[in-house]
Amino acid sequence: MAEEQENPSEDSEPTFEVDKSDFSKHWQYLKKRENLLLGTLWSLGAAAVILAVWLVIMKVTGHPEKIGWMTLAEGFGIGFAMQHFGKGVSPQFGIIGGAISFLAWVIGNFFTGALIFSRLKNVSLIVLLSHTDFSMVSIFLRAVIGPIDCILCAASVYTAYYFGFKRVAPDNFK
Repeated sequence: MAEEQENPSEDSEPTFEVDKSDFSKHWQYLKKRENLLLGTLWSLGAAAVILAVWLVIMKVTGHPEKIGWMTLAEGFGIGFAMQHFGKGVSPQFGIIGGAISFLAWVIGNFFTGALIFSRLKNVSLIVLLSHTDFSMVSIFLRAVIGPIDCILCAASVYTAYYFGFKRVAPDNFK
């Protein structure tokens, strides 16, 4: 049986004691705590931070080669943000996390191609991006995406999906 314990602080969440044999009440409690919007916003923020780190590493090291582990870190960070802040137990949290991870992968590869092209043409990345139109996006992406990148993308999307929500089953409560 779920009972709320009195807590003098208004800012903290109420704590519940859950009778582990009553899965349906616990499931309802978990579903009430879900916040898809907050999870999505934090996942987008995590994606932006990881993409910025990815770009800074490429720019500072002078090696614009793609960094495979950054793609996986991106999936993990997005999934973790979705699960932690969205508090989701439904697969839709993982699906949205995976979609954000795919979008971040495309954007990361675009910036990789743009950085390589800016170095080849001896022009600043900012100037290049300010004169880039939509047709250049596909050129940059085709120039840098290969088979291994597709495998890393799939791994990143799966990682974001897997870590995007908590798996709760009645077997865990017996």
